[in-house]
Amino acid sequence: MYAPLQKLQTTEIGDAELPFSDWEASMADENGGGGERDKAAFYSCGFVGIQDKLFDGNGRHFYFNCYIDGAIDFIFGFAKTVFERCHLHSTAGDWGSGYLTAQGRGSESDTGGYMFKYCIVTGTGPTYLGRAWNSYSRVVFYKSLFNVPITPAGWDAWNHKDFT
Repeated sequence: MYAPLQKLQTTEIGDAELPFSDWEASMADENGGGGERDKAAFYSCGFVGIQDKLFDGNGRHFYFNCYIDGAIDFIFGFAKTVFERCHLHSTAGDWGSGYLTAQGRGSESDTGGYMFKYCIVTGTGPTYLGRAWNSYSRVVFYKSLFNVPITPAGWDAWNHKDFT
């Protein structure tokens, strides 16, 4: 059973008032997201930040119809997660090149990884799909729409250049 949201704040971004900023749900950690919990699910939630906003630590998580906004590694962690029909918005244009994900799968046998299914990716500047936090990072974009300039390399090996 998932715990209900305990508090909902509004925040202003430009001319739009969005019904989210720092969610406080008993299933979330201080960065928002599934954190270290198993079987956490988020429906129609919003996560807004710049760097390291949505910590998707360990466990199995599901995000449906969520809005996730950031510039650098704004979705990061080790979990086995499906993001379905979510809107990812990169504000990388404000910071140079951005990175949507920093997935940290640590070994070949690790079942962690991110699946973005039927998502929309928008943004303000050149963006990498992700960078490898560990040597076996795994991220898949399936039938998703990109309306942001993806860097020609697509991915960054970060500190794992021997795996490129």
